Amino acid sequence: MLIEVHIIQNHAPSNLNRDDSGSPKSAIFGGYRRARISSQCLKRCYRTSKTFREAVDELGMHTCSMPDEVMRRALSNGVMLDKAEQKKMKKELAGVVKKGEATGESSGKAEKDGGSRGENSNASKDMKTAQSVFWRERELEALVEAVRASAVGNKKDFNAREALKPVGLNWTGIPVDMALFGRMVTSELMHNVEASSQFAHAISTNEWAREFDLWTRVDDRRDKRLDFYRNAFGAEEKLESGTDGMGDAEFTSACFYSYFNVDFGALVDNLTGKAIKHDLDDSKDRPVAKERACGAVVGLVRAAIFERPTGKFNSMATPTLPTLVLVEVRNTHVPVSYVNAFAKPVDPKNEETQKDNGQIERCDLPMESAKRLLLEASRIAKAFKSRGDASRYVYMGGNNLPHGIEDSEDKKNGSNKPEGNAREIKISGIPYTLVNDDETLIASVRARLSCPKADNAQSTPASST
Repeated sequence: MLIEVHIIQNHAPSNLNRDDSGSPKSAIFGGYRRARISSQCLKRCYRTSKTFREAVDELGMHTCSMPDEVMRRALSNGVMLDKAEQKKMKKELAGVVKKGEATGESSGKAEKDGGSRGENSNASKDMKTAQSVFWRERELEALVEAVRASAVGNKKDFNAREALKPVGLNWTGIPVDMALFGRMVTSELMHNVEASSQFAHAISTNEWAREFDLWTRVDDRRDKRLDFYRNAFGAEEKLESGTDGMGDAEFTSACFYSYFNVDFGALVDNLTGKAIKHDLDDSKDRPVAKERACGAVVGLVRAAIFERPTGKFNSMATPTLPTLVLVEVRNTHVPVSYVNAFAKPVDPKNEETQKDNGQIERCDLPMESAKRLLLEASRIAKAFKSRGDASRYVYMGGNNLPHGIEDSEDKKNGSNKPEGNAREIKISGIPYTLVNDDETLIASVRARLSCPKADNAQSTPASST
């Protein structure tokens, strides 16, 4: 099965994802400049979020500081090693990714700085692997055990590569986040893992405009309103007016369309090990792996709804929730983004309507974006029938359906509000399940994946076409 998630979300002035110059990331699409949030940013945001981590079990660790992590675990478990032995073992650990190479150990500048700092420098703490690696817990524990065994035995016999090889080339024990997002390594001691998910860069549905925020930094003693500061330094002291510093920060505001998909079968294959060892009989492991995979999908959908990239978050504080979440589950494996719905950007200034009383009403940016997305989804479903049938779940975050999106029941009843937790509707002749809350959305997806077990007590979802 293929799970596809489409989200429309409006953001106030913010800089959620910056480039190397500090500017909000952007891209040209349809001949117009758009605000952009990179797929890497979104994946890390979701993977490391509390929302996702609470929904899954075993997780990996992405780091280039594996030697420090292994040594920290070993020492916290009572392993006794002096500083010279720790440095030697860290160097050996750093070499497991690319034999004979370890970056950041001790450059000429570091040695020079270390001379001025004396014993406090401890250059061995800076040893890193030649590349940042997504580590499995079993791999880290195998290296910790090798350090422990060497510490109580002959320390000269420590060989990190030999300790890692049996575990790193074993096809079992792939953590959920690695099964979803994949792993690429250049070491012959570990397996690559093909990602079972695909993430698009989120782009704005409207044309992008960059703005600047002028900021100043003021000394409290110079503020005449803060008498308690000024009086503390004497009434006769003359204080100069002005600021202690000033600068500018870039930001933008935009309504984003984001899209990702998960190949459920590939995710299960990664969790059982069949994706690596193709002739593996995983029939006994698949039921448990399927439930873990369902938890991963649920956690990912929840994270996409509730989590945000954290760029400039404390200084701009723009947490919002989606206007629309569309989840499609189909048996065929032909993923399609609906980004072409926004090839011509939504322009609230130009896209306006006239009411019966003659009043001009401009369109609502997020709702117009939601409308375009639903119409594009229906257009593709009608035109490309070989993609197969899908269960489509629409969650409007408490909003009514966009103006102009009406199904046959709406026309009869004169209402487009969900009745109960979920009900069936049709948009341009294509069936959808309109859900009234996020828990019903999650329960509906679980039921469609044949994983009815829920994290919490949830309402039974309506059946979906």
